[in-house]
This record gives sequence, structure tokens and C-alpha cells, in this order.
Amino acid sequence: MRKILVVVDMQNDFIDGSLGSEYAKNVVLPNIEKKLIQHGDYVIFTMDTHFEETYEYNLEGQKLPVKHCLVGTEGYEIAQSLKNWYSSTGW
Repeated sequence: MRKILVVVDMQNDFIDGSLGSEYAKNVVLPNIEKKLIQHGDYVIFTMDTHFEETYEYNLEGQKLPVKHCLVGTEGYEIAQSLKNWYSSTGW
């Protein structure tokens, strides 16, 4: 049986960016790194995705006025330490 590990939104803005925290940086990220090393089969990364020109008009932008995960920014990118396991499919 194959195992799939889903890594949800481990983007810079959620780790040390606009919505980041010391907890994410010092606890969550290292534990994700360990899990990736132990995991052998498939890894799927999700990415929260927003666009600068429409952020303030969507529901999240109205409820959470902190811009984050804007396409084309450093905050949108997967954390550098996870990039060995992540590769963009270009979908």
C-alpha cells in the first residue's frame, strides 16, 4: 500500500511572514521536515493562493485584512527547507 503525505500551506507567509509565528518557525516547520524525511511514497503540497488586485474584494480579504500568499511574492513560496520535496507541476 502506498502512502500519501499532504503538506498544507507551508508557505513563507505562514511561517515567518505576514501571518507567521515563532511557533510555526520553531515547532511546526521542524516537525514537517522530520515527517518528510520519514515518508517514502508520495507528497502533495497545497498552497494558499491570492492575487494582489483582488485580495481586498474576496471574502478572506474582507474577514482577514492581512495580505498573505500573494502570487509572485516571497511569502507565497514554499518554505526553503521544504523545497527538496516540493516541485511545481506547472498546473
